[in-house]
Amino acid sequence: MISGCGLNSKQLVFAEEMEGLRLKFSFNKKDVLRLLDEAAIYTEQERQRVADIIFSQMNKYRCLFGD
Repeated sequence: MISGCGLNSKQLVFAEEMEGLRLKFSFNKKDVLRLLDEAAIYTEQERQRVADIIFSQMNKYRCLFGD
């Protein structure tokens, strides 16, 4: 339950309450790193920045990842 995960995202909580939304993601940090390694057209600095942003969001919304 999103509202029970300690999230402060009003949009996610509202969506769950209105629609019974059960949002889950099935990728992990290894998947992100593998995809970024394949994105050779970007500099290492750009790829690292993208990884930092995605990992930050994964941490913030950690209850949406996993089982």
